[in-house]
Amino acid sequence: MLPQLSLMGGYNYLENQFLDDEAVASAGVGVQWALFDGGQARKRAAALERTRRATLEQREDAESMIALQVRQAWLGIEETRQRVRVTADAVDQAEENLRIARERYGAGLGTQTQLLEAETLRVRALTNRDDAELDAGLARLRLARAVGAL
Repeated sequence: MLPQLSLMGGYNYLENQFLDDEAVASAGVGVQWALFDGGQARKRAAALERTRRATLEQREDAESMIALQVRQAWLGIEETRQRVRVTADAVDQAEENLRIARERYGAGLGTQTQLLEAETLRVRALTNRDDAELDAGLARLRLARAVGAL
């Protein structure tokens, strides 16, 4: 809406044998002032402001999502660490249970079914431990991805 002022200047040298004056200099001043634009400048400014606010909100949403992904990945690592610890204890208990079942079976105080159940529990405990260790590795990779290290 404010007046626009422009200054122009130039110098041209033309190597031409038919011209009397081969050097031409020029200068100019221009002024433009739209006294009334029908509110177009104000509408463009308002549209740019809305676009700026929308972009800021999208950025805040993206930052929030990244922070959430990092937090979830970190919590996943903590959870898998605890699972690895618990499943390692479960494996120790299952192996002790199998040892006792074998001794009882060898002494004639246990049945084959009890021995097979103890072996099944040990295999299940080993599988759970392996799953927990694999999940821990996956959680570390998810955290690395969330923080941009991958």
